[in-house]
Amino acid sequence: MKQYTKYFVLGLITLFAIIATFSSLYYPPLHNKKYNFHTKNVVDDIAVIAQTPHSVEHPNERAKIRDYLVARLRELGGDVRIFHEDSVKNYVTGHTYVDNIVADFAPSATENISYILLIAHYDSRFAQDVRGTTVYSFGAADDGYGVGICLELARGALTYRNEWSNGIRILLTDCEEPKMVGMKTIYANHPELFEDVALACNIDARGVKGPALLFETSPQNNKIMELYKEAQYPYGYSLTASVYRVLPNNTDFSIIKNDIAGLNFSVIDNLRYYHTDKDHFDNISPRSIAHYGGQLAPIIKEYLTNPSYTKESFKGEEDAVYFTLPPFGMCLYNRTTWLISNLIILLLSIWALVIMKRHGNLKFGNAMKEAGIITGIALAWACLGTAVAYLVSKAYGLAFNPVDIRYVGCDNLLLFLLLAGLVASIVWVWKKMQFNGSGTIITLILLSILSYLFLNGENFFFLIPLLCISFTIVLYRLIRWNIWGYFAFIPLLLYAISMGYIFYTALTIGSVGVLLFVGCYVLTSVLCILKCIK
Repeated sequence: MKQYTKYFVLGLITLFAIIATFSSLYYPPLHNKKYNFHTKNVVDDIAVIAQTPHSVEHPNERAKIRDYLVARLRELGGDVRIFHEDSVKNYVTGHTYVDNIVADFAPSATENISYILLIAHYDSRFAQDVRGTTVYSFGAADDGYGVGICLELARGALTYRNEWSNGIRILLTDCEEPKMVGMKTIYANHPELFEDVALACNIDARGVKGPALLFETSPQNNKIMELYKEAQYPYGYSLTASVYRVLPNNTDFSIIKNDIAGLNFSVIDNLRYYHTDKDHFDNISPRSIAHYGGQLAPIIKEYLTNPSYTKESFKGEEDAVYFTLPPFGMCLYNRTTWLISNLIILLLSIWALVIMKRHGNLKFGNAMKEAGIITGIALAWACLGTAVAYLVSKAYGLAFNPVDIRYVGCDNLLLFLLLAGLVASIVWVWKKMQFNGSGTIITLILLSILSYLFLNGENFFFLIPLLCISFTIVLYRLIRWNIWGYFAFIPLLLYAISMGYIFYTALTIGSVGVLLFVGCYVLTSVLCILKCIK
């Protein structure tokens, strides 16, 4: 096969992976007829909620939003209560009132009822300094998305209320932004509201667009994730729960996650608008709203209509490992299955090395040289990327934070230039040194083992490239089926682009060094596979 043909096919597969990650191919329709979720209804509610800032610094505006939401919940037929607390301490205004809104939608059954708890907060962000200018968020995405989606999920579920075996409880918290004082207050003072809750779903926004990411769960989530498989267009990575622990953010879910099984959802794209005056109605994303609904509505229906679910149903024994390959869906493993998968892939990679040795393509000295040079390049680009992020943060007058540098206008351009430089350097060195991939395989084996041991099994970002390379080499050398390389590109690039997108948008330009380090091994994996395609 001519050289230009395989590069053309690689380009097409790369384009497919980009489209699958960034386009609307992965989003459900705005009007989800199957689960009766109408995005327009959410948009209409946000249009009211996001008219003015309504933060802890705006008590009158907050009260108007409270009254609107109470009226909407009563209109839906909910048993609505306001839990009022006076003079609650917070670090923004000193003291404030807190009005948490609770609405119950009970089934016709009266015995052995448990509830799914939908949580969102209705206050917007208080004053935020954006490069010397004080701004206020209008709360359109954070958390107009959550509030509007809770209302629409309840409306849709009520259309099949005669099938319910369990109930819905909606909790719209006040004063989430000043360190979750609303949730802390109601959880401490009214524990009875949580005693019959089997599952909590928190809906928040750390951005204004993009897919609705399942970015956090409660501990020992294996049983919750079995329910999550009901979701349309699932989108999540178990690694994000570990990453989220180092971010300077918490949500209402943080207060209850160790006591109540639950799921935490958020969009994370465009942090430049997060907690600023750019979080207003004109910048909302109906596609993102539809994606929340596409995931949550099926989960809610399964929970409400299945009488086997009780308060004890989601108490698991271990954490699952999961990741998404859009548009194919989610790969979900329990710990035993994931360990077995790791062992199989490691054995496959060793088999690939043995085959290379038999065909005269593996010499220990050359393999170690390749491993050392590629690792050196990866570390060099990681350091360069971090240095660039540091200098850019200083140029914009921002504090350097490896997981949170917002308001940098040229961040995407810098990422593109750094990735282009990485690609150019890797390709040049690969050709000049005439590498064959043996050193890359050895390095990926070591990185897979180390990340498995030190990241609680979260090593798929090295394991997937290792699998793709090893399978390609084994099939090519055993049966000369070199076309497999094209199939290997699909999971490799889908994983790399989608995971890279989530990682970068969540952690911003400050994390570009880590992204370049992992990206180095994705690129060398691509070159290994290309070498097997003749």
